[in-house]
Amino acid sequence: MVVAPTRRLAFHSLSPLRWARTATHFVSQKKLPDGAHVSPGSYQTERRGPVFLHEPPRRVDFSNSTGATVACSATGSPEPRITWTSADGTPMEDVRGLRYARPNGSLVLPPFRAEDYRQDVHATVYRCAASNPVGAIVSRDVHVRAGE
Repeated sequence: MVVAPTRRLAFHSLSPLRWARTATHFVSQKKLPDGAHVSPGSYQTERRGPVFLHEPPRRVDFSNSTGATVACSATGSPEPRITWTSADGTPMEDVRGLRYARPNGSLVLPPFRAEDYRQDVHATVYRCAASNPVGAIVSRDVHVRAGE
């Protein structure tokens, strides 16, 4: 491995698969200085702000007997962190048995009993946010409404 004055790491003797694993390791371990590039030959992995791969829909209607899962995913370098907020930007917290975020970025509203209905959980507006050290993006408003 050679660290060049251009702040690039060269992995000239590695196969493409081995290069990808090695480059991913260095990037994920944050062993590269800010703005550094990892490149095998002509390939370069540059730092990029988040871009949605799957932005949630504007509206999600569901019944209390079925629940709902709202997908949200983004790409970037380094990999963005997905979080959910209310419409005013307040970070969403899990509500045991009623609402939680999966590690893959999906918002889950599981089936619930009618007496467990909460307007702040089941009839509200959410936003999906993706962020990394390069930047941040926020989805359109996602209007969620549970019915019977």
